[in-house]
Parts: sequence; structure tokens; C-alpha cells
Amino acid sequence: MSSSISVSAIRPAAQRAPELTPDSIRALITSGAQGRADNKLLIYIHIPFCSSKCHFCDWVVGYSKADLLDTGELRSRYVEALCTQIREYAPTLRAANYQVSNVYWGGGTPTRLTPQQMALIHDTLADCIDLSGVTEYSMECSPETVSAGHLELMVPRGLNRISAGAQSFDPQILRKMGRAHSSDQIERALRTFREGGLTNFNLDLIAGFPGQSAESLFDSIQRTIDAGVPHVSLYMFREFSSDLVVVRQLTSGSVKQVSSDERSALYFAAKAMLEQAGFEEYVVGYFAKGEQFRFNSEDYYFAMRGDYFGFGAGAASTIGRCTFKSGEAFRYGDSNVRTYIDAPAAMGMAPLKFVPDVAYTDGYFKAFATREGINFSRFREQFGFDFKALRAARPAIREWFAEREKNGAVFIETAEGIALSPETWIPTMIWRR
Repeated sequence: MSSSISVSAIRPAAQRAPELTPDSIRALITSGAQGRADNKLLIYIHIPFCSSKCHFCDWVVGYSKADLLDTGELRSRYVEALCTQIREYAPTLRAANYQVSNVYWGGGTPTRLTPQQMALIHDTLADCIDLSGVTEYSMECSPETVSAGHLELMVPRGLNRISAGAQSFDPQILRKMGRAHSSDQIERALRTFREGGLTNFNLDLIAGFPGQSAESLFDSIQRTIDAGVPHVSLYMFREFSSDLVVVRQLTSGSVKQVSSDERSALYFAAKAMLEQAGFEEYVVGYFAKGEQFRFNSEDYYFAMRGDYFGFGAGAASTIGRCTFKSGEAFRYGDSNVRTYIDAPAAMGMAPLKFVPDVAYTDGYFKAFATREGINFSRFREQFGFDFKALRAARPAIREWFAEREKNGAVFIETAEGIALSPETWIPTMIWRR
């Protein structure tokens, strides 16, 4: 696809394209792969089960709570469906000469599955596509679900990084968040990682949660530092879904929130603590104690380093200059597990030139969370057209930039790309969706 494609050819489609047959999807993947100079691939595996439906998590707002918490037949059927989808499409990825560099399990909570179920999914994938070139094999978990058994089966299969959704060490805040674990279980999980042979692991922490004091946040940061954790993901609490328990509490006035300026100040204070302890913020909210501990798979998404393919009920793919999606279009948290189980090969598709503006501003524009921002060459390779052509064709894209500039953002554009200035990079992107 030429980079000189006309502006009129990249306007958003009026509606989502209908679901395609598996044969059509395979043909699109194959033809699209031929247009890429780089054949790297990230494989994402989506596990939509958890121990609780957290009050802050907008990734699972659309899930049935009973299905989300399931540990029985539904979960087993989901694993079978996931393996069916892998067998359907992974051989096509292999035949298209994609080279898998990253495997990333997310959710939900992957360790809500049994170790044997996880091993079955991995083995099905490994039977269908070569994983020998994988450099980062990462998995999300929750402290109360991860076990030595998970690591005993998955580390020999290539797992070399794990991330635990700790969120806080404060028992009161954990209860307010609706979390299913305790601070003691966070410490137990860290011991499990080390005893299982993992040296690269992360803790997720949340800043700016309603009712969370500065002392509570700083204590969690300090306990993380003292525990020798080599990577920290620090997220600002997000209020994007009115379906969240805590957002309803804020709306009713039963819970109070401090101003965005106060929350921003807490973030920068936490950042200073981490930097004093030797961490570097390489992507907004992502702190690594050395380059070897950076979360390569997330940077892969943000920086548009190659195609990726997602397996699972809520997984999305950007591959062959198209986007594919199981479940509802352009919304990760609205996947339907039962619909997926009935038809695991079914996916909707849209060429990247026709996707709606929100897919860019809420999705691909996360590139601005990196220091480099949007690299024009990689954008053209990923999408098949110039970024400047997209901006010229879409008024809402220009409005996205104007709104952020109105709030203080400064974008620096060169021949190579466009990025936020060093001074406005963090203040702008800590509030990203």
C-alpha cells in the first residue's frame, strides 16, 4: 500500500465491517504480511477470569461477574476454545513467515487458570508456531492466585517475566479497591517469583485512588523499593467508565476525590522516590531499575515496533494493516466469553485506514507515552499511509492535539516523528485512557 494514498481514502468507516470467515481472515493476514519489511510478531493471550471484580478496573466492566469469577466448566470450555482459535490461526502466522519475538499473557488474571491449563495453551501454541526466537515471555498475575505450580510448568516453557497487580500495600485501600489479596500475599508472591527462578518481575501500583492518602501511597512505594522489585508500573486512577463501583461512589458523593493537581503532585513525589532508588521512567508510568528490566512487550505496542496478534475473547490484533477483534469492536472490556466459546474463530475486521478516530486517540496514540512519540517511518510501516495524511483527513485527530495543547502540552515535530516535549511528556500522558 503506497504511503501516498489519498486523504479521502483514510476517513473512518461509517460502521464496523461484518465478521469474516476464517478463510477470509487468513487471506488478509497473509496478504498484509507481504507488505511489511519487518516480520516481527507479538502474540497476546487473553484470559478473562479474576478472583474479584475490582472497583477501579475498566478492563472488565462489561463482563458478567459470575463468568469473571468462574473456576469450573466455563473456564475449562474457554481453554478449549482458546486452543481451537490458536490452531485456527497460528499456522497462518507461521506460513506468513512471522517471527515471534514476544509472548504476553494478560487479562483478567492468567493465573486464575490452573498450571495445567496454562501449559496446555502454551503447548498448543508451540505446536503451531515457532517460539524459539521469543526474547520476552511475560505473564500477568494477581498475588493471591500465582503459585509455585504455575512457575514450575511455565518457566521451563519460556516464561521469563511476570507482573503482579499489587495496586497497594494498604489493607484499607485494598478493601476499597475490591481486591482479593492482602499485603502479606504480595510479599508471598514476590518470594514465589524468586524461588521459581524469575529475576524480572513487576508490581503494579495505583496513585490517586479516592481516599488514598499521600502516606499510604508513599508507604507502598517504599515497601516495593525495599522488597527489591526491579520494575514498577505506577498508574493514575482512571475514571473513564460510569459502570465502575468507585465512579458511582464519586458521582453520588459518598466518596470524595482530591483535585487533579493534587493527584499529579502525588505522582511526581512517588516518581522522585523511585528515581532516588535507582529507577528510570522510560515510558510514562513505567519505571525500570536497569534497561534489562524494561517491559519490552508494552513498549512494543506503544512504539509500533511490529504487528501483533491476540488470541482470546477480548483480544485485539493489529496485523497486515488491519485490526481484528474478538468480541465488541474497539472496547477491550466488553468481550463475551460465552459468545467466544461458541465461535472462537469469529472476528470482526477493519482496515486501519478506516478505523474510527477513538481507535487512534485512545489506542495508537499511547505512543506519546514513550519519549520518542510517533515515529513516522514505523507508523507508515504499520498502517500503510503517512501520519500527516491521517491528521489532514480527520478533524477529530486535529482536535485531539488542540485539546492537549490547550491544557499545556507541547508537541515537537521533526522529519522523523512527533513527540511531546520533555517538560510536558509526563503531565500529559499520566492521564491517558
